[in-house]
Amino acid sequence: MNQQTMQNLTLFDLLARSWRRPSAIADLCFSADGLTVAFTSVDGTVAIAAVADQEPPESRIRVSGDLGQTTIRPREKPPVPLIASAALAMAMPPSPPTCTQASLSERRPAKQCI
Repeated sequence: MNQQTMQNLTLFDLLARSWRRPSAIADLCFSADGLTVAFTSVDGTVAIAAVADQEPPESRIRVSGDLGQTTIRPREKPPVPLIASAALAMAMPPSPPTCTQASLSERRPAKQCI
């Protein structure tokens, strides 16, 4: 790798991972154990990625012997591809009745939320 290429890399290029998606990301959600993240797109597709980096920056740190300068090498391989789904149905499921509603005609107490 020549010096010209090295100068064009930003810190984001060295640390982050990025993927191309056909439409914009609308939201993201991490799993309860923090090992995966799901990205929902405006077109209704969902993409899942592992949070763990296959080439973390710590494994790419290099310290030059002559100057003692610390650098991070660029990634050797592209990030692991996302697991993508087809578009989900855009219709929302019907919402259940609220827990505090009671039928006035039946004169029953309000439902209890669990």
